Amino acid sequence: MLLGARWCAPCMQEYRALPALVAAARPDRLVLAWTDRPLPVPPQLRGEVEVLAPAEAHALALRALGEGYGLPAALGLRGGQVVCRPWRGPLSAREIAEFRRGCP
Repeated sequence: MLLGARWCAPCMQEYRALPALVAAARPDRLVLAWTDRPLPVPPQLRGEVEVLAPAEAHALALRALGEGYGLPAALGLRGGQVVCRPWRGPLSAREIAEFRRGCP
């Protein structure tokens, strides 16, 4: 799950890299969790990327990262529970393997 917001420049950088992130994350699916107004999933990625409602994204960020959480961040979830060490800062396609190492 990629936590971000439109006002966050590094989040927008991640969004522009979404095709590469999706490819690197397979077979896992990415979820865009924007705490403000979510951006649309690019047409070529429809069916491969989910979008979480902003209120849910904000609540999840508070629960997983605490008050004053920074964006962007990435979370690994199973069954709605955070199971990976949160990734702080923008996530690149080449860093996805490192992010996964923080997951049981």
